[in-house]
Amino acid sequence: MIASWCWISALIVGQPLLLVPPPPPATGAPEVPSAPSGRSQLPMGRVDGGSDSRPVRKPSGASQRTLAEDFQGEWQAPLKLVQALEHVYRGTVTEECFTPQTQYSRSYRLESRVLVLQQDSDGAQLAFLTSLREKEAPRVGSSLAKDALPSAVRLAKGQADSLGKLEACGGSDGLGQVSGKASHEVGMVVELPPGKLRPGEPWESVEKDLPPLIWSVKGKEVLQGMACLMLHGEQKTETWDKPRADQGAWRRVDKIWLSQRTGLAAKVERVIERREPARQEIAEKTTVRYELDSSLQYPGPLFEDRVRDVDLTLKLSQNAEKQLAPGSRSATALASLLKKTEKTMESYPPTPYRAAFAMEKKRAEAVLRGEIPPPETGRIPTGIAGEMPLSKAGTGAMVSRQAPDFSVPRLGGTGSLAIRGSRGSQVLMVFFNPQAPMTEEVLLQVKQWRQNFSGEDLVVLPLTVRTEEAANRPWVRLLGKETPIYDGSGLRITYGVEVTPRLVLVDRQGVIRALHEGWGGETRQQCAEDLRLMLAEGSGQAGRKDPGGR
Repeated sequence: MIASWCWISALIVGQPLLLVPPPPPATGAPEVPSAPSGRSQLPMGRVDGGSDSRPVRKPSGASQRTLAEDFQGEWQAPLKLVQALEHVYRGTVTEECFTPQTQYSRSYRLESRVLVLQQDSDGAQLAFLTSLREKEAPRVGSSLAKDALPSAVRLAKGQADSLGKLEACGGSDGLGQVSGKASHEVGMVVELPPGKLRPGEPWESVEKDLPPLIWSVKGKEVLQGMACLMLHGEQKTETWDKPRADQGAWRRVDKIWLSQRTGLAAKVERVIERREPARQEIAEKTTVRYELDSSLQYPGPLFEDRVRDVDLTLKLSQNAEKQLAPGSRSATALASLLKKTEKTMESYPPTPYRAAFAMEKKRAEAVLRGEIPPPETGRIPTGIAGEMPLSKAGTGAMVSRQAPDFSVPRLGGTGSLAIRGSRGSQVLMVFFNPQAPMTEEVLLQVKQWRQNFSGEDLVVLPLTVRTEEAANRPWVRLLGKETPIYDGSGLRITYGVEVTPRLVLVDRQGVIRALHEGWGGETRQQCAEDLRLMLAEGSGQAGRKDPGGR
């Protein structure tokens, strides 16, 4: 009876009920007063035990302790984690664009889970689950913007040593910081230098092919009843302080409240700004804010369920990625693994990490259908789809954003085409895999649309993601000389071609109006509707009947 009352009380209050108490502070760590509201931020200092528990200001003069004295004897081995402990963070991600051609602001709800899979004297193995969901629904009745705010789930596994240095493991890759949506958020783990931390002594952490991230200590603060170090980090390209006409620039600034109790962040704030070449004004800005919402250490069975979901999901992802390698012949093995994994999952209760399996299942099925093209030669994929590094953040194709400029050669012939040459016309870009089973149906439908909209100012641009002449020869004959095929293999990152076919609608001003991927009745109908609306807006005939939807 008492146990039932406790669970009901926890649900009403809205606070998590700890199944196992969190680990106690390490020996020698200072006692920290609990914050009255659970979220208030108080400066370090003595707390009066009377009716008014406000912090007492430190005395001024010679008796006041310096910040350097406060740091003596602390932070030599920051990570203090125990197996089965899970931290749940919640916050927001906001993307803003300020270019003269395009201005917008998009917001996402961020949830990030960090689960301690194993713990030893050398550090801990962690699972990271990052979920992004649209914060505001698209305008009612608008089909053109339906893909502007997609949801995304990412799962990865990493090994962190006692100083917070994080490396990917278990088939995971690309554990870089979030540079926008649909990435792994690992900003709650900060790499610290060996020895003691002191104010005014900066250190740096290095990610491959990126500028160093310079950290420094700014002070101490109590957050959510935990003593925290306030860290400041800055990372920027050389062109940020010295702009160039041929290169853009970006800068990232982090503010971290690092918990002394666990060595993980209690709160994270990050701002990423980007400039266009030869410009001082900020063109795009991404703001990430989140803080610790709950901490829970799971007992054996509940912990095992989560570990099982993590391991099976990453195994499926790794095998699907192998299937994308050139010359791979493991489709049968991937199909068998998918079926076996689904059956295993059905035998156990779901956990929050099951959402990542649902995503990987969808991608594995797309791989088996041939809808996901293989990775580019010389590029290391980070997961099945791959993700852009921070240095390329903000350059990809998105609805309501200017279509990235490009120039592509004509397949099997002479000449090339630049997207800027089509400015003033409406463009339908079709990325396709010539070896996928649905390619014939897709290109026949595109050819039909071109004929139905022959009276409109529409440019149809087929772009193959594989350039083998033999594979593309049937489609060159199908489309004919009036619709030549171009080499789109170099645009896969820029236009986010994770799945084929990918259809991109661009209006007369060069702004992307809609993005569609995959193929089926619903996708075909929705693309036809978006195409009709875009052409009608361009000609001022919003009531025109759609001749191409079927």
